[in-house]
Amino acid sequence: TIVEMLDRVGADLGFIPGPILLDKLKQWDVRMLPSTKVLELTGSGATVLREGKQESLSGFDTIVLALGYAPVRELYDASKERFPESYIVGDASHPRDVMAALEEGLEAGLKI
Repeated sequence: TIVEMLDRVGADLGFIPGPILLDKLKQWDVRMLPSTKVLELTGSGATVLREGKQESLSGFDTIVLALGYAPVRELYDASKERFPESYIVGDASHPRDVMAALEEGLEAGLKI
């Protein structure tokens, strides 16, 4: 089961990998719940808010959380004076989709 707060599961996956991954998830009968918010993790699963109603979800072996984006720049800020050719890429710079982060990493690698 994938619980997604956004209106669409995989909205930030990119033009090429997104449809491929979503097709695989459908083939594997993965339940997808867009526009759904996790309210609480319980001993047996999670309580979610979906279509204005609380629901209990259970029967999971594992729960993986991916909760928002926040830049973490401490290492970069601490080392940029000592290592002038330093580059900050991905969400450490600022939050965005995976394709933008990959492109930024490629560009930094080509500069080195």
